[in-house]
Amino acid sequence: MTIIGIDLGTSNSAAAVLRGGRPVIIPSAEGITLGGKAFPSYVAVAGDGEIIVGEPARRQQAINPEGTVSRFKRLMGQRDKIRLASKEFTPEELSALLLQKIKRDAEAFLGEPVDKAVVTVPAYFNDNQRSATKDACRIAGLEAARLVNEPTAASLAYELDQLSQELRIAVIDFGGGTLDVTIMEFGKGVFEVKATRLTLSKPCSRRSDQAFTRAPSRARGRAWSNPPVRRLRPAALEWSMPNTSRRRPSLSL
Repeated sequence: MTIIGIDLGTSNSAAAVLRGGRPVIIPSAEGITLGGKAFPSYVAVAGDGEIIVGEPARRQQAINPEGTVSRFKRLMGQRDKIRLASKEFTPEELSALLLQKIKRDAEAFLGEPVDKAVVTVPAYFNDNQRSATKDACRIAGLEAARLVNEPTAASLAYELDQLSQELRIAVIDFGGGTLDVTIMEFGKGVFEVKATRLTLSKPCSRRSDQAFTRAPSRARGRAWSNPPVRRLRPAALEWSMPNTSRRRPSLSL
């Protein structure tokens, strides 16, 4: 039975499978998207009630801000509900929709069923957040064979565990939505997280992030439904992308 690896990211997600001892990236049905990403972490509810996930959801965000959401990973493990159009979702349900999309596209790419996955999680995730990630996998029809800390996964990718020496490692994860800095120690075949720090990675989108993170817990669901905040994010992201033209993106709230 094939086991895939999934990076369930804040802004974008990715999946891979080992073939001949080497990782092979699993493409989405839509192909590689903006910035070379396969699965944008977006979920939307269209006017007719259709649920849209991934790149199609990202593309229609500007015309359907109240029905589109991203970065719901930050709410994993909390009881908040997020309203999209006339429907409400928990963070686990939104993550499950994204995982279902990844599972479906992985099966189409591999030509065989996919029932298990190794999923990466931030080192700062607590027990509730890790349990919520497993719940999202279960809802999506995937067994979470293992949750691996993202800094540990990065160290394994560079085969640091193959070095016959004790190490102190700094892993900087400059993600699309967050910047994680983790200090780990490696010895006797074991990675141990000593310290981790989370901050925003895109100063240009901080206004929209603060509008959300400063809201009381009971009001966060409403913050996600704030149309100006929804319209601000794509413009802020566009501003942060390389732009060869003289014209810069603008936004009217």
